[in-house]
Amino acid sequence: MKKLSIINKIIYFVNIILALLLLASYLLPFISPEKLPILAVLSLFVPFLIFVNIIFAVYWLLTVKKQILLSLIILLIGWLTLTPIYKFLDKKIISENSISVMSYNVRLFNLWDWKDDKKIPEKINTFIQEKSPDILLFQDYHTLVNQDFKLDNYHTTEENIRESILSLPYAKRERRIKELIQLFQLQKVAQIRASLLSGGEKQRLAIARAIAHAPDVLLLDEPFGHLDSVLKLRLSEVILKLRQKENIAIVLVSHDPQDILGLCDNITFLRNGRLSKKRKPQSIYYQLNNKDIALLF
Repeated sequence: MKKLSIINKIIYFVNIILALLLLASYLLPFISPEKLPILAVLSLFVPFLIFVNIIFAVYWLLTVKKQILLSLIILLIGWLTLTPIYKFLDKKIISENSISVMSYNVRLFNLWDWKDDKKIPEKINTFIQEKSPDILLFQDYHTLVNQDFKLDNYHTTEENIRESILSLPYAKRERRIKELIQLFQLQKVAQIRASLLSGGEKQRLAIARAIAHAPDVLLLDEPFGHLDSVLKLRLSEVILKLRQKENIAIVLVSHDPQDILGLCDNITFLRNGRLSKKRKPQSIYYQLNNKDIALLF
C-alpha cells in the first residue's frame, strides 16, 4: 500500500468498497428482503459490481500489482457461490424429478394494442405450447372471480368474456364465447355494457370469465352473496349445468349450509382451522351427531 501512488491508493480504496459490496450481494439468495431491505436494493447493482471488479482486476494486472488479489478472490467466491443458483452457461441439467417453470408477463395479451399486431395472443399461445412448462406463471393477467366481480364496466358482456381468452385462436375464441353466453343464459345482454347488468347477470358473467379457459377446478367463495332468493335459484341452476356440461370440479364455500345442500356431492365443515371429514348431504341432514353442525341448520 505504501508503494502505491496517490491515484492508485484512491483507486484501491474504491476497489475495496465495491469488492465488499459485491461480497455482500452473495448473501442475496439466502436472506429475505423483509429482514434486510438494503440487500434487495443492492441486487439491482450486482451486474455493475461484477463488471467493475473485473475492470479493477484487469487494471491491477496491467500495472503488475498484488492488489489484483482482492477482486480476483471476491469474483472467485462469487463464481463458486452463485453458479449452483444462477445459470450462467447454456447447460441443461435435467434430473428425473426436475420441473420447468415459466414466468411470463403477457401484458393482457396486448389487449389495449400496445403493439400493432393482432396475432400477438396466438403467438404467445404458440410459444407457451412449444416450451410446454410444468408450471406456468402469468403476470398482468388473472381469471379470479372477486366478490365485487372486477368486470370491465365499459365493455359489453361479450367483450368481457373475449378479454379473458385472447390467447386462443380467433375461431376457437369466438366459438367459446358463444358457448359461455348460452350456458350462462346471457344472450339478451350479450351486447350490453357490464355496468348496466343486474347483480345476478354480473355474477354469471364473472364465473363465465373464470371458466373460459376450461380449468379443472373452480373455486366459488360465497357465490350467493348479495343475491335474493330468485337469483340464488337461477345461479344454482347455472352451477349444476356448469358441472355437467363443462365437467369441472367445483369447490363451493359458503357460511349458509342451506345454499349448498342441493348442490354438493360432498360437504365438509371448517371449524377452528380444521376440516371435518367429507360426508354426503343426506347423511349430514338426517344423521346429525354434532351439536355445532346441527345449529347451522
